[in-house]
Amino acid sequence: MITLAEMEIQYKDILEGIFALLPEDWRACSMAICLASVQPDEDVPAFRVVELSPRLTEKFRDDIVIPFLADLHKKWLSADQEL
Repeated sequence: MITLAEMEIQYKDILEGIFALLPEDWRACSMAICLASVQPDEDVPAFRVVELSPRLTEKFRDDIVIPFLADLHKKWLSADQEL
């Protein structure tokens, strides 16, 4: 079982790995869209993968994920982002 504090540490490690890629490489990475939720009385979130067509997944990556990552990366480099 993983705690929320451990998830935060893993999240930071994951972001460091993502930011190590050049922005051009973000399009070459495989991508899965996942949702997570946690109830007030639960410690472990429930995760589900969202099934999308390849075309919709590509559009989601290009229109939402890459701009979000680029902005987050900029904030990360300027140390204005707290995770």
